[in-house]
Amino acid sequence: MTLLSFQCETAVGAIPKFSASWGPGLHVLVKSVDGSTAALFGALSGSTPARGCTTKLGKGVPWLAVAHIPEAIPWPRDLTVSEALAIAAAARQTALSSVYLLDQFALGGLRKARVRELDPATLRAIALLEAVGSDSVRILLLDEGPLDGRVAPSLLSLLRTRAADGAAVLVAARECGTVRDPASEIVLRSEGRIRVDTRDPVVLSQALAKHTHLRVEQSGGSTLWIENPSTEKAINAINHAVAETRVAIDRLEVAS
Repeated sequence: MTLLSFQCETAVGAIPKFSASWGPGLHVLVKSVDGSTAALFGALSGSTPARGCTTKLGKGVPWLAVAHIPEAIPWPRDLTVSEALAIAAAARQTALSSVYLLDQFALGGLRKARVRELDPATLRAIALLEAVGSDSVRILLLDEGPLDGRVAPSLLSLLRTRAADGAAVLVAARECGTVRDPASEIVLRSEGRIRVDTRDPVVLSQALAKHTHLRVEQSGGSTLWIENPSTEKAINAINHAVAETRVAIDRLEVAS
């Protein structure tokens, strides 16, 4: 049974060209070239669609059944933890059912704390427990990021339990073998691309636009990803653009 499918027809920024589908189980996505999986998980969750990429949910699976735990939890800073959890439950159209997990992991005392008062690792742990404890969540996307030490040792057990209950759980990892016996493990490779880090990405991108055989995408604040039918021609074009604009290059890497 397919719960989530994804297809990217061409590499977009840090998202490589690939297609896959996932059913119930614990699945791992290993990013081998660019360390960040934020753009990919944003596209998978539907929160930040990427051009040329398509995310589809399985039959009868609504978008409110998708829970995405990014590196930074975007809850309003002035809310209390209790208020944030109540809003999350209402958005999922389900009863608040994660309170017992907060107590189980000694986080129950933070219910009255403001979001702004919590460090990123603790806030992320609370958001994760909310998703794990919600009966309506059928797809759980866990990106890389810090996690409170009270929860981290039990992370895989929590995720495996949720997967055993019929959820598709996708976890970002930096290396193969991070998770023992996953239902699937996909290594995402960015092939045939050049990564350029510069403090003036807009200027360099405009100069490269004159070379119509290249496709240039900006990722983050200072990175350009360049699609190159010919690595030699692409490097020559970059050299010409740098000479023309006098833009400084901090890093140039040919993806393999």
